[in-house]
Parts: sequence; structure tokens; C-alpha cells
Amino acid sequence: MRWGFRPEPLDGELLSSYLVRSAGLHGVPADRFCVFHFPEFRIWTRDIDRSATTPFLDALSAKAELSLECVERMTLRDWEPLVSNRAHRGMASWINALGVYHRVRLRHGLQYCPMCIAGVPAYKKTWRLSFVTTCEIHGCVLFDACPCCDAPIIPHRQLAGALRCHNCHRSLIGTLLPIPEQSLPVTALQNECLHALGTGFADVGGARVRAGAYFRGLRILASVSLERGCGKSQGDAVSCGLPMECMRTANRVAALCALASLLAAWPKSFRHRAADWCWTQRMFCRRSVPAWLYREVRRLPRGRVRRTRARQSLRAKLTSLGRWKPEGWRGTRAVLLVCAAQECRR
Repeated sequence: MRWGFRPEPLDGELLSSYLVRSAGLHGVPADRFCVFHFPEFRIWTRDIDRSATTPFLDALSAKAELSLECVERMTLRDWEPLVSNRAHRGMASWINALGVYHRVRLRHGLQYCPMCIAGVPAYKKTWRLSFVTTCEIHGCVLFDACPCCDAPIIPHRQLAGALRCHNCHRSLIGTLLPIPEQSLPVTALQNECLHALGTGFADVGGARVRAGAYFRGLRILASVSLERGCGKSQGDAVSCGLPMECMRTANRVAALCALASLLAAWPKSFRHRAADWCWTQRMFCRRSVPAWLYREVRRLPRGRVRRTRARQSLRAKLTSLGRWKPEGWRGTRAVLLVCAAQECRR
């Protein structure tokens, strides 16, 4: 059965937002609407914008009388291969995590602009991206929670479309937050990333880099910066111990400030920061480093090799001696410790 009201998708609208808007036009809550029209699919117990299956998209295309290409453009399918190289069921790089738990969202992964949803109650695809923190149209900082109770944004549980919080039922239209002057480099980085997402290429130090390699390198730099304390110079906001995709908007702004400073005058900015924070090649060896970043990583010192196997073997021997306590075990234990100390000095 086709829908009685079939709204046209807005430019850059999320699939979940389109489903909520369609349910609102029919005067039915989003969960009941989807259970009635798509009883064989689980929609709100997962991140439907990332994990929508082809059979579900085919069914939605038939119900809404839209082309399959139009429906697929509302998902994050076309962006995920560019910004992420992880499996779609896990957390994806540069795509904010929602923290799906049954039909609730535990993390503040969906952002919004109060002025945009006041005009049309719809959520955009770009508001799910980790490097997006400001509204391109109104020039304000995006909200990631209810301005009254700080609850995550869950459109399919909200009242009156997208204008009231599902938790406290108060208006989501709060006071606009202007972009701080210190966050202007973050806005420039956001524009560069969105440009790369649209064209498939980015500019790094005057060189043209493919978007996939560009975003992979940015994510590696962000991880190393957070792990090695580079971002702490921006304040305590980035010391939360969470990956970029799980941070709140204010935390990501601080982390992206550190990342923007690395790219400001590439590669000189990277070399100065690496020297200041004693970065080595070992910090990048566990990651698939793209060519544009590897050209600078190979200039770094190699770093110390941790003798993990020898340390584990020594720990096992000491544990065995302490458990069985053979004759003269204390002397044997002392010899092992002295030999290990001498190895470390070499």
C-alpha cells in the first residue's frame, strides 16, 4: 500500500528525518508509522542512516514513489566509503555515533541548527559528520542536545515534529551561539572537508589528494594528537578519553582546533608540532598511513622498540618462582631481575 502523503526529500536530508516527516504528515508517531508500513524491518533499533538494507530501500522507494537513487542519497552510504574504512556495523570514522540502545540514543551524535529546523523541521546529513560543528547557512554553532535538559536529539521520539524535546517536551529552538573567534580555523577545516566530500579531492600543502586518503590521514592525525596530549594545549575539553566520533560538539571543536593547526602550513606545521611533542614513527606504525602523510612520518625518528615478549617471559618466570618456591628461588629471582636490568641498559 502506497502512502497517502508523499513528501519530496529536501536537499541533503537524512533518511531518518524523511521518515519522521512522512509520519508527521500522516498524523501518526514515527515508530507506529514504520511498524505499519515496514513490519518486516527493524528501523529505530539501529542507525538506519548507516545500516539501511537494499530490501528496505526498495520498499521505501515503492511506498513513497521515489527512485532508488533518490532514496539512497538520503543515507550515509555514499559518504561512508570516503570518510571511513571500518565495517558498517561498528563505529565509522568521522560519522558521529548515536549510541543506539533499543529505541533510545545514548550519545549526542545528531546535531542541528535551531534556525534551520525552525523553518523546516528536517535534519541534514552533514549534521552527522564529526568535522561539522557550525551551520553553513546561519553561521552559528550547532546544538547536539536539548538546550533545556541536555538530552540527546531523538527525532522519532519527539513531539510536534522536530521542534520539541522527547524528554522534557520543551522547544528545541534556543538562543543561537555565534562562532567564537578562536574557532575560525575549525570552520575553515570544515569547509575544506565538505569541499573534499563533494569533489572527491582535497588540497594538502599545494598537493592534490584523493578524498579517501585525505580523511584517513586526518583521522590518524586526530588520533595521535588526542593520544599524545597535543590537543590538551587547547584545554581540558579534549581530555575526555573518547574517540572523535563519541565526543560532544564543544569537545570536538577543541580537538579540531589542534588538527587545524597541524594543517595550517603543511608540512612545516606538522614538523614543528612533531618536534615539540617528540612524535616518532612508532606512533603511526599500527595504522594504514596514506602516502601524503607517510612522506612526513618517515622523516620522524624511529622511536624505541618495546620488548614486550621478553617482558612477558620474565613476568611468567617470576610468577612461576613465586608460586612453587623451589630451593634457592630467591637467588634465582634476583639473577633474573639483574639480567633484565642489564638488557634494558643496552
